[in-house]
Amino acid sequence: MGVSNHIKDVIENNRERLICDVPIKHLLYDLRIQKILTDDNVEELEIIKVQKKLNDTFIRILLIRQDEDFYKFCELLQRSQATAIKKIGQKLEQEARNDKFKDKFEIVANRLPGDDIFRFGIKLNLSSRVVEEIVNDGTIRSYHKTFKLLELWRENAGISADIKEVIA
Repeated sequence: MGVSNHIKDVIENNRERLICDVPIKHLLYDLRIQKILTDDNVEELEIIKVQKKLNDTFIRILLIRQDEDFYKFCELLQRSQATAIKKIGQKLEQEARNDKFKDKFEIVANRLPGDDIFRFGIKLNLSSRVVEEIVNDGTIRSYHKTFKLLELWRENAGISADIKEVIA
């Protein structure tokens, strides 16, 4: 089956960085523990001596896994001691989550009446002060106010963000 198209796009858009900058060889056992890779995958990758070839092979394996495995990989990168690797993990996850929610956010923003924006922001567990500032901003339309609230909610929820909370 493989990862979804939006995850595939995120991987492809960051392929060069993943191939050149991520030390997959040092992550093999963690990738196996997280069940992102199988024992056979690890054995296959251990044989490869050139980092770029190893990373490219890992990407090909990741592309045939599930979205959940991609997010586990992002989390693993974010737990790295190296700041640059943490940032790659954060960037990948952020791009994937932005793509994942954008369509749903647009639907909500288009359908929510302007009179309900404040209550909606409170329902998203945002502070009333922040919601009030956004609602009272006369320079942006209702659609953009709602979209801004949704983005703040996603930011606050982080990796546990679940669109079902918004739509329910």
